[in-house]
Amino acid sequence: MKKNHPNAFRQETVFSIDLEEKSAVSIELFEADGKKLFSVLNHQNLSAGKQEIKISRNQLDSGIYTAKITIENSKGEFIENIEVIVH
Repeated sequence: MKKNHPNAFRQETVFSIDLEEKSAVSIELFEADGKKLFSVLNHQNLSAGKQEIKISRNQLDSGIYTAKITIENSKGEFIENIEVIVH
């Protein structure tokens, strides 16, 4: 998993995910206080290879958020939290 780019962003940001195999992917966005805002992806099956998931700023106010990325496949469940900054 790579960090989203650009970060910080004004219009949109992209999460690049390289999957070794078909996987169920979830991306959830949380406010700094831990309150869940919304799911960008909710257990969506994605094929192996490079995937790019975009988030548009029109869904977010300026601030710092946490993106929780969960990848599930035959090798297990992998979770990563990434700081997302919106200008």
